Amino acid sequence: MPEGEEEDKFNASTPLIQNSDKNSTTTPSKTTTPSTTITSISHDNTCNFKDNIFDDEEIAMIGIRDPPFVRRQRRRCTAVRCLACLAFLLTVACVSLAMIVIFYNRVMPSTIADDGNIARFYHLTDFHLDLEYNSSWTSSTFCRSPDDPNGTAQPTQKKAYYGRVGCDSPKTLIDNSLLATKVIPITTQQYVDFVLVSGDFVCHRLYELSQPDLYRRVRDSITYTSTRLVEAFPATPVFPAIGNNDMIGDYIIPVNSQWYETIFSMWSALILCPFCPDRLRPITSFNAIRETFLQGGYYKVEIYDGKLAIISLNTLYWDTEALKRSSIPAEKFFHAADQQLAWFRLQLEIASNKSQSVIIEGHVPPGVDTYLGSKKNYVHYWFDNYTDIYTHYVASLYPHVIMGQFFAHMHKDDFRLLRDYNGMSSFMLLAPSISPIYSNNPSFRMLMVDKKEWKLLDYIQYYLDMDLTTAYNQTEWAEGYRFSTNYPSKNKYINTDRIEELSSNLINPLKVKYWLNYAVARQSLPSVSYCGKTSPISPLHRVHGAILLSLYCRFIKDCCRFMPTIYHRIFPTCQSNTTWVSFQFGTSMNSFLLPEPTATSMPTSDNRFIPAEIPNLRHMPTISHKQKHTAVTTFMKRRTRYCSKTSLVCLGALFFFGSLIAIFLNYLSLVNTNQLDVRRDRYKQINESNVYDYFIHLTDIHLDPYYDSNCSNDPFAGSASTSRVHHGRYGRYGCDSSPFLVNSTFQSINNLVQNRNWHLLFFLISGDLIANRCSLESSQSDHLCSTLDDIYRNLLTVTQKIESLMNGRSILFAVGNHDIPIIYLQRAQDRIWYRRLLTLWQPMITCSNCSSLHRPLISSSFESNFLTGGYYQVQFVKQALMVVTLNTLYWDQSVQNRIPYASLAYFRYAGDRQMNWLRTQLQTARRQRFKVVIQGHLPPGVNIRTSNNISMDYTWVASRYVDYIQLVSQDFDDIIVGQFFGSLHRDDFRLASDVNQQRGSFILISPSLSPIYNTNPAYRLVLFEPKTFAVMNYLQYFLDLELASVVHNDAVWQLEYEFIKYYPSGINAITYHKIEKINSELIGNTNTWINYQNARSVRRMDNCVRFTCYCAMKYIYKNLYQQCIRSFGISVNTKK
Repeated sequence: MPEGEEEDKFNASTPLIQNSDKNSTTTPSKTTTPSTTITSISHDNTCNFKDNIFDDEEIAMIGIRDPPFVRRQRRRCTAVRCLACLAFLLTVACVSLAMIVIFYNRVMPSTIADDGNIARFYHLTDFHLDLEYNSSWTSSTFCRSPDDPNGTAQPTQKKAYYGRVGCDSPKTLIDNSLLATKVIPITTQQYVDFVLVSGDFVCHRLYELSQPDLYRRVRDSITYTSTRLVEAFPATPVFPAIGNNDMIGDYIIPVNSQWYETIFSMWSALILCPFCPDRLRPITSFNAIRETFLQGGYYKVEIYDGKLAIISLNTLYWDTEALKRSSIPAEKFFHAADQQLAWFRLQLEIASNKSQSVIIEGHVPPGVDTYLGSKKNYVHYWFDNYTDIYTHYVASLYPHVIMGQFFAHMHKDDFRLLRDYNGMSSFMLLAPSISPIYSNNPSFRMLMVDKKEWKLLDYIQYYLDMDLTTAYNQTEWAEGYRFSTNYPSKNKYINTDRIEELSSNLINPLKVKYWLNYAVARQSLPSVSYCGKTSPISPLHRVHGAILLSLYCRFIKDCCRFMPTIYHRIFPTCQSNTTWVSFQFGTSMNSFLLPEPTATSMPTSDNRFIPAEIPNLRHMPTISHKQKHTAVTTFMKRRTRYCSKTSLVCLGALFFFGSLIAIFLNYLSLVNTNQLDVRRDRYKQINESNVYDYFIHLTDIHLDPYYDSNCSNDPFAGSASTSRVHHGRYGRYGCDSSPFLVNSTFQSINNLVQNRNWHLLFFLISGDLIANRCSLESSQSDHLCSTLDDIYRNLLTVTQKIESLMNGRSILFAVGNHDIPIIYLQRAQDRIWYRRLLTLWQPMITCSNCSSLHRPLISSSFESNFLTGGYYQVQFVKQALMVVTLNTLYWDQSVQNRIPYASLAYFRYAGDRQMNWLRTQLQTARRQRFKVVIQGHLPPGVNIRTSNNISMDYTWVASRYVDYIQLVSQDFDDIIVGQFFGSLHRDDFRLASDVNQQRGSFILISPSLSPIYNTNPAYRLVLFEPKTFAVMNYLQYFLDLELASVVHNDAVWQLEYEFIKYYPSGINAITYHKIEKINSELIGNTNTWINYQNARSVRRMDNCVRFTCYCAMKYIYKNLYQQCIRSFGISVNTKK
């Protein structure tokens, strides 16, 4: 074997140790001398061998040449460390992105330059003067001398001369508070122009002390506080409001104006301010203020030469508790409440016409009572209807005139966002109290107003630390906070947008400072749970929603565990050894105790990851191969475990940081109200960018030109007769439509048409234009029409009103059962009445003044068909659409029952003739490739409108069902895009299908405009696709008649629902299968049934039995309907 090969083979199997003699090569021996020169083995790619375990000399001395398993371990360690480095870089990127987001969202406190254009005023509230206050007693007796005949009760040794937490205010606290309001302007050179006092001059629980002389005690409390206010502000107007404790009994409304006269005599000097300068003296007359004050304790004054109006409301008339406790009749109570609401609307309208700014003050605010916390369910302060109307006024109708709304009652520093059904908002500021009875410090506010824009700029809240005051019997009023400092924003003014922003910031994890400042300033309790699930945090959303702000603290716990150093800077009180983090507040408003972080929350030393050292081999003279192998293996395994632990920690940190930042960024995008508004607007733009054709469907107008709000509703009111009846000019449940209701409907339709980008094609009015009591067959004793001429005059009145609706579009009328006397359905007289109808309706049907685009094509047989039976068809050529209008009276079972026997043959012949005519028109439409819309008055099927039982009326003659269903469900279902009917005064559907339920078309039954059958007035906007005329959707608008009647002079039409969204499914159009699915879900889906039931009577109580509605919608044939009812175990009583 050659020498070189032998050497290579030896080298490959045995590590070499070279002597100084380069030519000699030997195997290692136990007698190697220290003078041997050892070559350095490169370990650049090793797993950090240079540490306290091995160094290069030791490795060289051992004589290790890297074996394969060592190199594998080294490569693994290197790969893991690369991943760890990558994780670290990604973590840094995520943190950097988070910092950028924080920097981008940061806001600086707005600064206010006092250039002489700033007005200031105080807001004080809830004095609650207790004339029986005893400084020696504690809050357990409400700081009053107890009724203790045995003498067991003992007073406290520490007297509280200025009041005690948990008790109402003594005279000394009232005097000291008003003294502070005089001293602060002098020390700060910031003088106030007027003062708001939002009620509750009298202490709590007065009825327990002075039942025999309650009147005198209440009067003395108000007199004392009012006198001190006059002394504190001799040349400054003070505008007080009535609180619930300012009555003779808590929440008890006086039965007459005597008590209001007494209060006004004490407050008139404050309001009128005879010694005020001219610019601050109210220009409102004494008699004008006194008149409304005696009516209900509310008034309005104008200052600054009429530029600013202050409206003081008595909100007890809208409070649910006041009705329960007061002895006045409910009708009188609600009459006074409605009267104040109407007066309030009038004052806002006057202010809008005069371009005035308005300040609204009151005591009890609208919204949810969150004061009680978890002790009971949250309740609403006001009646819902008054909350809705008030919110509509301040948020939608007159937000441009309202500078601010200032309320109290809760004894807490808080805010409200009033949001109406249209999504418009208005803000409200709730001031804390002077009385410390609810564990709060006495406080009041100084607010600043920009007189150029008449907008609210800022406010400063002052407080008195009751703990220090009680301890040292000395008072020191201090500045609690400024709104602009506590809640910084880019917005200069305190307005709705800024309170919306504050609402979002309170639940924004990146802006926890807002929440801390809010929680401290609110002065809720001595100890407030930061993450308590039942913390009494006030809702900042719409007043009907009791949405409580809370945070999930397990998230904070995990952050404390994994990143204590960073997180202690964000949440100073974060502790890793607690599940729920609490902030313990002291009784002082601006001082609170923060627990120190524990030692366990600090990171431990990295030495815990370093493995124990293996025995030092430096001084080992010799070592065997087995020992070398064992030593290196042990070392590499431990180093690999260390690398794995380090890498896992880094990877865990990566996932934690990445998840955290993702949650933060996603949460920011969700809670940002502005972004939501932008998304909502964008969504509306995308949807409205689709160009739809549409028509308006209106039915059962039933105009009563002689409408009287005291109309009798016994025959038609249904369940309305048991409810509290509202008298209003817009109508009343159980009565037909008033002229005001019809006018408001047409005005609403015109406004809707003008504000839509879609293309209006025509109007459908499906019959019954005149009032029920105008029919000759009416059973009402007060029926209007005693002759045929009376009916015609009534019909003429309605038609003339409808002419204003034309707007350059065709109006297609259908004949209803109230539009024609039964006598004119007989052979001898039928053409006479149809000639009258044609004279009235033909100009609007043909629309000769319309443009060629909107003018329908009228056939040569139009007039003859109408005179023959009141039916006709028109065509819209551009849309390839035919509208067929039927006169369903010839198929009506109830009409046939009233036809004299001598005329019955002709009546049936007329019905057959119309059916044959319908078949001919459908054949023509198919030949011309037109789509068909069918409208009529009375739909086929079962009339379950007024049924309180299972006794049903079948609408059509039985033979007509077979012929009609054959046409629309089998012969021509491919060209019929929809059937639209009325008459039932209900929002409903029908499935016009064959006997096998395989094919069919759908029928949409529109609710009525008349509220005679206990429904709200409604109409529909039906959308269709222009090319195929497929019905895509419809929007139903309604008028809440109860709200409109309460207001007396305001009708607010609003969107009730959108069909596709209200009945969601995978079908985004109105088709036979869509209605079929809704029908099946009436039984199987509770949500669908609830939606259907609410919509059926247009947000009124509906008494339709669930199975009855299901069967009536699904089956038009009489025998199939009866079988369906019996399948649910219900017996059927049919009416022949």
